[in-house]
Amino acid sequence: MRIATVAYLLATFLASCGGTTEPTPTDAASGADVVQPAFPADYESVWQEARSCRQSHEHDLHFVRVFASPEAEGPYKTLDTPYPTGSTLLKVEYDDDTCETAVAYTVMHREPAGYSPATFDWRWQQLDAERKVTLDEQFPPKCIACHATHCMPPKGSGFELTCVDDAAPPTEEPIPE
Repeated sequence: MRIATVAYLLATFLASCGGTTEPTPTDAASGADVVQPAFPADYESVWQEARSCRQSHEHDLHFVRVFASPEAEGPYKTLDTPYPTGSTLLKVEYDDDTCETAVAYTVMHREPAGYSPATFDWRWQQLDAERKVTLDEQFPPKCIACHATHCMPPKGSGFELTCVDDAAPPTEEPIPE
């Protein structure tokens, strides 16, 4: 199952090379539209912390905390309910083990069905410390490669390409068509 999953995602990725994705934002001074963050500035007071401060094996080995929007809380905890449209998972990245000052953000935002079936309809964002969007795509190769390897059974515990605590039970999930 894992080999088939990775093969499917890789084939879909290769087929999408040169295809359309959300544009990477440009500097506002250039006159181009600036993509807005997919999470509120006050996320710490309005969203649930889903994972406390810990070091990440990815994300430049930063320390991270994960926050879930209200729509994402249930699926993230239970691993058995699809994430509804509008669900957002936010990984806040820090340079220190106390997770005091954010240095970057990574976001997964669930778009409507059909947006990107190969990625379970997730849109991915990366932002700098000032919350300026530096990447906004439906199929970022680095993100997909890691999540397909580390966040899918049998090697990892996850659900719909989301990574969760190792204590969570692995799930068998269908590959989108």
